[in-house]
Amino acid sequence: MKKFEFCVAGINKYIFIIFIFLANMVESQTWQQYHVPTGVTTHINFTYTSTGNSNNTAGNTGILPLNISSDTSRAFLPMDLINDPSAYPWRTTVKIGGATGILIDPYHVLTAGHIISFSLSFGSIKVIPVYAQGDSPYGFAYPVCVYLLTDYTSTGPKDFGIIKLDRPLGSITGWNGYGYNNSNAFFNTSNVFYNPSYPCTGLYNGEYLYNWKGIFNTVNTDYMISTRTGVSGMSGSCAFTKVNNENVVYGLVIASGIKFNRITAQKFDAVNAVLNNNLSADFDIIPFYVKSYPEIIKTGEMLDSVSFGVLNYSNQTPVYISVTAKLYISADSIITANDDLIGTYNYNLNFEARESQIIIGKNISALNKPAGKYWLGVILSGDNNTANNVTGYRDCQKLIINNSENVYIKGRITSTQSNNGINGVEINGFPYPVITDYNGNFETAVPAGWSGTITFSKAGYEISPSFYAFQNVISNEAVNFSIAKKIYTVSGNVKSFISQNGVYGVKMSGLTCEPISDTNGFFSANIFHGWSGRVVCSKSYYIINPYYYDISYLSSNTVYEISAGLKISGYIFNENGSPITNAIISGFPSGNLFSGTGGYYSAYLDSGWSGTVSCNYNSYIFNPLFRVYNNIYCNYEYQDFQKTANQFLTLKLKLFLGGPYIVNSDSMSTVLNVKNLIPLVPPDSFSCKSDVFKYIKQPSDTVSSQFLNSHPEIVDWILVEIRNSVNTSIDTLPVFLCRDGRVINTNGDSIIKFRTGIPAGNYYIIVRHRNHIAVMSAGTVNISSSTPLYDFSTGLDKYYGNSADYLGNGTYGLFAGDANQDGRVSNKDFKLYKSDNINARRGYIKTDFSLDGFVTGSDFNKYAPNNKNKVESKIL
Repeated sequence: MKKFEFCVAGINKYIFIIFIFLANMVESQTWQQYHVPTGVTTHINFTYTSTGNSNNTAGNTGILPLNISSDTSRAFLPMDLINDPSAYPWRTTVKIGGATGILIDPYHVLTAGHIISFSLSFGSIKVIPVYAQGDSPYGFAYPVCVYLLTDYTSTGPKDFGIIKLDRPLGSITGWNGYGYNNSNAFFNTSNVFYNPSYPCTGLYNGEYLYNWKGIFNTVNTDYMISTRTGVSGMSGSCAFTKVNNENVVYGLVIASGIKFNRITAQKFDAVNAVLNNNLSADFDIIPFYVKSYPEIIKTGEMLDSVSFGVLNYSNQTPVYISVTAKLYISADSIITANDDLIGTYNYNLNFEARESQIIIGKNISALNKPAGKYWLGVILSGDNNTANNVTGYRDCQKLIINNSENVYIKGRITSTQSNNGINGVEINGFPYPVITDYNGNFETAVPAGWSGTITFSKAGYEISPSFYAFQNVISNEAVNFSIAKKIYTVSGNVKSFISQNGVYGVKMSGLTCEPISDTNGFFSANIFHGWSGRVVCSKSYYIINPYYYDISYLSSNTVYEISAGLKISGYIFNENGSPITNAIISGFPSGNLFSGTGGYYSAYLDSGWSGTVSCNYNSYIFNPLFRVYNNIYCNYEYQDFQKTANQFLTLKLKLFLGGPYIVNSDSMSTVLNVKNLIPLVPPDSFSCKSDVFKYIKQPSDTVSSQFLNSHPEIVDWILVEIRNSVNTSIDTLPVFLCRDGRVINTNGDSIIKFRTGIPAGNYYIIVRHRNHIAVMSAGTVNISSSTPLYDFSTGLDKYYGNSADYLGNGTYGLFAGDANQDGRVSNKDFKLYKSDNINARRGYIKTDFSLDGFVTGSDFNKYAPNNKNKVESKIL
């Protein structure tokens, strides 16, 4: 028997959009049904029937009172703690070991297929709704059957499965509907989706329910993608939204916390097939959730009443069916007809299919039992299936019988923050252990005349008063209490690097309300106990140190000290373009700096600083002799110094590619390098003017995999050419483009050194890429042994023909979309893209305009506007 992996570790990093067209399912399909207790696998055959544009099933709020959580109005940035998981709709989410699922009917949980195991051991996994720090107010269930499609593959379009439970948890908590919608706009423009889950790695421990909400970044036939941080434990969690005031599930997480398996019409039919297969064709009633009032009595007394749930788990809707319920008391939790019968009730009930009702029984016989612990349970009759007519042990009511004259104390503990009842509060000091139920209610018995002091305990909460004294209780009492989840202050001071003045306007993304530092540099946010998350500090053009801090299970007030300012950085080179280590860079307020490995230096400064910086090493003369700065307001990079000498012609470039450019960041994606997709030799063809530019590779062009690994900033290969006129080429070199726009050669130097024998002079600069439009400098550039930086990113005036892609914030770059390398973005490029997209090609592909290793919808988004504007190369 094939055993499927139980859990897939999440990747705690930002992942870029994945967009894959996959073939649709065929017209018929087969489920594998694995019966966990016996290990027997059978099959369920079904056909697809749904053809409409959308459809969904209805959910249900369960038999218990509908306490709505106020958390649904909060802004989750990007994921926030659910403080009241026992409230609707969060209570329909279940924890499955180290993963997540969602109830979709009384007995069934929808989850990711890869967390399901066809093994007997899977039967020991508890499925728990509204789990929190070991508390489970609605109890738990075990898997009795699990389902996977016969052609299931992990993280693919059929990575979904179903778990059938051994008790109808959904009748207690409620369940969500599920459905499909063929409109992509439904997912990324029209609706806000909620994604509750149990993250369990890194900052998270799986003990709390978190929620992300928002719209999806990319949607295709089988997937919805959210660009956010993914965490292990989110697998199987659902994405739901409101449809006609009903919560409806439309997908579930299958990979890295960001990739959702979209429910299509065929997947909708597949889920229906399992649920309908397990729904009895004959009227079938099932008892559950027995509760007695009171729960403690004196021997010989009668209970006031007993309530229990009855589920019609069939597709029948009988009217006024006759049902008999027999109430038994037992010395253990296994109820049989041999136990003591204490009540018989006859009902005429009107049931809908899958409907549950609460039945109340009174006129119970006096319980002449010795003092001790007992269990109450129900056996039903009135249907044709007697196999499930007895309450199981987790649905029985524990009853205490004593010899005291009892008086009863009851009440409710509610939140001052949401007004909802708080479950799991331990009340110590009564004769018997007391814990509040799902709605904050409690009830216990004490001997008449009892006096005592009770105290309260629940991790992360404060109750006022912290204790309560009872004196000579001789009659029933009702007393209520208020409780509040602890709130801590996360605050800090943002100071400038040198003068330590407050820095205004630094945003703390991730904290609730995303506070911004004030004119004194102070920020503050009030955060609930137990919160975990990463806080990213940012301000445009500023260097922040540290730029993020992690909070795991917040349990105290926390203060952070943060520095913010600007940076001047560059490299020190000798006459051959090799880096100089330990050169002295003087003039900064913090004192002298020394160039490090690779010749790099950097200084952190306050905004508005002015000064003169020079370089000294072995009495060398450097070009420039010094650099003057006046009232700086942004970062200065490539502030290089190079020893003067007769040497090779050199060039320093900065440019951006429009495809991998990350908006508002002045940087590009390095995903190709991260995924080890960049070849060790340059491509042999590049974008040109009306035809492909063929490059003849040289032996020196090859780099090692170690080189790429040691330069994670590399984005891709580009080709740099110099001409002494608009059409006479002098030299061409393959080089690497880095994420910050810097160009480095195959030795890792940011000074590009051309061949010997080329005299200094005025040359045009041409830059080519394999799928971006080739560009040329606006005019000739004086190229010598110490050529200043030529920065293509600063404006249209840097480009011949004023032709460049505006990337925002005054930044320009190369147009993406030239897959056939003919110097134009046209329908010919689209044909190549469409073929690669349909075939879900991945790797080092010319139609991957965003350079993320996949041919997806994001590449079309890069291509489309340039095609519309009929972009073409202006080089001559």
